[in-house]
Amino acid sequence: MLLHPLAPLVMLLAQALTWVYFHRRIKAKILKRALLTFFLLINALALFSFHVLYYSPNPPPNNGFLWDCLCRPVFTYEAVVLFWLPLSAGLRLSRRLLNRLSAAKGRTIVLRLTKKEPGFFDLPLFVLLALLLAAGFGYSRQLAPPEITERTIRIPGLAPSLQGFKIALLSDLHYGHGYNLRDLTAAMALTSARQPDLVVLAGDLCDRLAAFGLDYRLPLSNLNQTTYGVYGVLGNHDLRVDSPPELTENLRAAGLKMLVDERVNLPEVPLTLIGFNDRGDDKTRRRDFRLDFSALSGPAAPQGNLVVVVNHRPEGVLDAANRGTRLFLAGHLHGGQFQFPFFEQANFASWILGYEYTSGLYQIGDMTLFVTRGLADGLHFRLFAWPEIAILTLTG
Repeated sequence: MLLHPLAPLVMLLAQALTWVYFHRRIKAKILKRALLTFFLLINALALFSFHVLYYSPNPPPNNGFLWDCLCRPVFTYEAVVLFWLPLSAGLRLSRRLLNRLSAAKGRTIVLRLTKKEPGFFDLPLFVLLALLLAAGFGYSRQLAPPEITERTIRIPGLAPSLQGFKIALLSDLHYGHGYNLRDLTAAMALTSARQPDLVVLAGDLCDRLAAFGLDYRLPLSNLNQTTYGVYGVLGNHDLRVDSPPELTENLRAAGLKMLVDERVNLPEVPLTLIGFNDRGDDKTRRRDFRLDFSALSGPAAPQGNLVVVVNHRPEGVLDAANRGTRLFLAGHLHGGQFQFPFFEQANFASWILGYEYTSGLYQIGDMTLFVTRGLADGLHFRLFAWPEIAILTLTG
């Protein structure tokens, strides 16, 4: 199960608290009835969406109308409310604290947009409206084709045969929840058009059902001309499907070369690719996590090979750098989900969740780390952390 069974109850509680908040501030009966009607309607649609995506035996990942016109907008709205509640409560508590502190000095600070008390157009309402506008903007932008991010990776001493070698990195497709078949096919076609030498899918490929892995057959056929094939690893969402081993086999049957704690030496070029299985819900602190290189299967890397590690999360990077890895590829964080414009590292995952590596390029000793923003997510609400397909070109 992708979500905790109590998730619908949390959603209903959040909606109920929102309804109570505005019901107390509305005086006109017709507006109160309109608010109640909206509350009942949106929750009925949300519960139906939960049923379709999580509890129905035949969820419709390929149904564009149901997905785009109902499920995605409803989940975006629910995400806004869940963000707004703690933010609104924090603002109200901050206002009271400031008022008490200022009252002691004979002054009053009122954090409202109007002087009316209690007032309908207060700061929490303004924040909610701002969040809804931001969500609408982010939602519409996420329906557009992903950005193609082209980066040059400089690796001193790179072998001449790897000069100009092009790696396409895709992550967090969340097929069955974030992506449908149309999205998946379009992303693979965009990737193929860039003519990469190697394609890497860095986890969170499917949500909920292992059978969804077979749907990769047609999209992956767009990458048949890739010189060194398409490799993938499992992410934390992949381990939440009904049968992760079956998902791995289905993805392999679809044409994806899955690396499950495995090392592969590419033919004809001095490049060794190492793929780690995600550790699931392991509670190890991020800074303490270690990649177990001793458990890898497959032949050892020949002397002088460029070692490239693929791990769904940007964790264990120091351990990889200390073992001679020159390039580390990861995803998982969706670029922090919410970024400040023009400041890639200023994002939700960095400031609130405490991740050190969240989006873009990092240099860790002799190793380069690239964390992609990925393609989809469960919230369907990003802001400036737009979906991307990363094209990484190696040079010395």
